[in-house]
Amino acid sequence: MENEILVRLGEPIAFLWNPQERIFWLYLVSALALAVWVFRRQPGRRRRIRDFLRYCFPRKVFLSPSARLDFRFFIVNRWVFGFLFAPCFAGLGRATAATVRRGLEHLFPGLAGRVDPDFPWIAFYTFANVLAVDLALFLAHWLQHRNRFLWEFHKIHHSATVLHPVTVYRMHPVDDLLALAFSTTASATVYAGFDWIATSPLHTITFAGVNLLTFLFYLLGYNLRHSHVWLSYGRFWSRVFISPAQHQIHHSSLPRHRDRNLGFLFAFWDLAAGTLYVPERRERFSMGLSGGESDAYRSLASLYFRPFARGLKQARWATGLTIFLLTFLAARGLAHYRSAAPSSVFLEDLTTTEVAELLQSGYRTVLVPTAGTEQNGPHLVLGKHHRIVRHAAERIARELGNTLVAPVVDYVPEGNVDPPDGHMRFPGTLTVPEAVFEEVLEAAARSLAVHGFTTIAFLGDSGGNQPGQARVAERLGREWQGRGIRVLQVSDYYAGNGQIEWLREHGWDVAQVGTHGGIRDTSELLYVDPAAVRRVYLEATNPPQPGISGEYWRASASLGEVLLRLKIRAAVTQIRSFAGDHLPLTEPD
Repeated sequence: MENEILVRLGEPIAFLWNPQERIFWLYLVSALALAVWVFRRQPGRRRRIRDFLRYCFPRKVFLSPSARLDFRFFIVNRWVFGFLFAPCFAGLGRATAATVRRGLEHLFPGLAGRVDPDFPWIAFYTFANVLAVDLALFLAHWLQHRNRFLWEFHKIHHSATVLHPVTVYRMHPVDDLLALAFSTTASATVYAGFDWIATSPLHTITFAGVNLLTFLFYLLGYNLRHSHVWLSYGRFWSRVFISPAQHQIHHSSLPRHRDRNLGFLFAFWDLAAGTLYVPERRERFSMGLSGGESDAYRSLASLYFRPFARGLKQARWATGLTIFLLTFLAARGLAHYRSAAPSSVFLEDLTTTEVAELLQSGYRTVLVPTAGTEQNGPHLVLGKHHRIVRHAAERIARELGNTLVAPVVDYVPEGNVDPPDGHMRFPGTLTVPEAVFEEVLEAAARSLAVHGFTTIAFLGDSGGNQPGQARVAERLGREWQGRGIRVLQVSDYYAGNGQIEWLREHGWDVAQVGTHGGIRDTSELLYVDPAAVRRVYLEATNPPQPGISGEYWRASASLGEVLLRLKIRAAVTQIRSFAGDHLPLTEPD
């Protein structure tokens, strides 16, 4: 907690070194370079450095009462927003993405995992993300200007009588919450849609951790938007992108400029809404609110509390709806924040008190993974299934939300001991009788049910585990019918995951894929734990090995990522379908 407080207190200064913030030093330097270019193009200007400094940093701007108030508000508001408001939306994006994915599962089940995300696809996703967020910011901004209640809060941004880069942060927390809610929801919706149809995780093209298109936009003079430096993009490009000159017009106090150029990055939203204003030439105007109303915003107290007092006088049915939506979104995010996922979803990593608290907050689903200790040829370790299923179980639990993972069951049926058969013919393999395996599963399920888990899912990574898991699930399901406890054998994780179909669609035949210790097992382990694969054997020149099949030397970590994703997605879909309303609509950190 103390570390978090220190981080929050130092946050205003840290903005200069954070590429995700609009006053990142590189964005400021690029704006300064463009200001030099604008300065040199003006006729009659002297070319001395002193003249440029007077032009770019005039005392009447940076030492004005409005600017000094901006700097004070920036520092205080970062603390206020960081401590009190940001946590409210900690889980909004994840909850939105999870909800959208569930809708897609029901509406378009055949589209899941159909697209390999090559570079053009990733580039398209990068652009779509920027486009969706920009539209969301435009809609939020449009509401702030059209709704009288929201306008009272947005006024404080327009009450600035001079513009400089820090003016961008002269935003009331209510303004910030609305923009954050809209942009986060839009980004999460686009992510969920693309993630649903892709075969492997999608990421936008970034530079310094920022979407590449957004980074370029910030780099190309963004900080001149809040300045006195007039930079226009011309008649054509000003209909595509919002120029610094157009945003300065947005801050004008003149009636002809009111409610114009509401866009953030793109101008065509304004063009469609009839709010676009493209200046023919340099225009002169004063900044701030009309009628001298900016004089009412001269202190921190007035910036924070005057909008509430004024907003209550503007009460309308639309105001009530707006307040309801804001309250609902904040409460939704805050509730998720308070019940955020633990640092680990594995039972063995938690204390009994932590498990009790998680049960109380809604963690009622538990996975029981089963693996095995068996031979996997000379190239894969005996604990192959353990490593793979533990990795998969964690990802499944986090994607489901409100789900924990029981310890992996490593003692499973692997063949007879006397005489040895099956995998027991190979050194290192461990086996238990089928009845013992089922008794272990049943005892584990009964233990978990006693503690309050209501959905218990058996997740087996080995073929020999599947029949026993199915029998125990069916037996306990009949016994507990009517008690609200459900037991599931997650068969789709192993047998209904679509791996064979995907491999065949991409040119692999059955003989190449093989079965035990083949391409699938080897690729998955290369992705999960490459150190557990003996690479010296991954050569086509090696002779056939007993106990395994398929051209395992063709395996790769990238292929393993795709194959694991198919297994995980199949398991998540089956568990959600089985649990129905018993599974909460959340997606934890």
